[in-house]
Amino acid sequence: MNKLCKPLILLASVAFSIALTSCSADSPDHASDASLTLRTYTVPQGDAQALSTALNHVLGLDNYQHDIGRTFWSGPGQVLVLAPARLQDSIANSIKEMVGQSNLATNARPLRLNVWIVDVYQGPGALDPTLKAIQSALQSFEEDSGPAHFAQKHYFTAVSDPGADTIMSPLPYYNLEYSITGDRDRLMLKFDYRHHFIGQPVEMLSGQVTTQLGQTLVLGLLAGSSAGVGANSKENRTADDAQEAGLRYKLLVMRIVPTTQG
Repeated sequence: MNKLCKPLILLASVAFSIALTSCSADSPDHASDASLTLRTYTVPQGDAQALSTALNHVLGLDNYQHDIGRTFWSGPGQVLVLAPARLQDSIANSIKEMVGQSNLATNARPLRLNVWIVDVYQGPGALDPTLKAIQSALQSFEEDSGPAHFAQKHYFTAVSDPGADTIMSPLPYYNLEYSITGDRDRLMLKFDYRHHFIGQPVEMLSGQVTTQLGQTLVLGLLAGSSAGVGANSKENRTADDAQEAGLRYKLLVMRIVPTTQG
């Protein structure tokens, strides 16, 4: 389903659910064809198909529980609605509201998500210059968890529209699915991060947090990344793993910034 459809379906349901209830109360399960009128609505180009899908869901095309009417996508900027005359005004108001919400989403500027995978080692050590941008947040974490030093394992970045479901797969076996909603003063970040390599424990962390533009989020330990677990245990280590002998765990760190910032 088009990413725009879910919020449009909700708006359409709220906007004229009372009208649908009223219509069902004074008529049989299926509306009489004689009571139906056809009206054309002009909408922004690109929204017609999503609006038609949303309205059809409410009118009953998907489940036939109401079967009150039908909508048809007649072109880039037109929606045809076949419905009882007494519902057309309610439908018109719903379309205005849905188009307004769509315009808000369209006018919202894309946002950049910066992601750091950070190795955490025991004891004090020199600062990794690649982590200078998030140094203060890591120092705060160190104060809470004990002496440590940090090294950047990976750095990822992606730009997405607010509300869009985004999948970032920057390297083989790395996958991050996320969405950002809200405004710059109160953003909601939903995320699901996974890193799986054959023979290794799965690193994963998911959830949702409220943040602000430019705020650094130390989201927590990556499940499966602790040293001494499974294939990473001491007896299973290879020469390639020797450099990680002092590794305690890994952190997932994120920050949402304007697209003009790296």
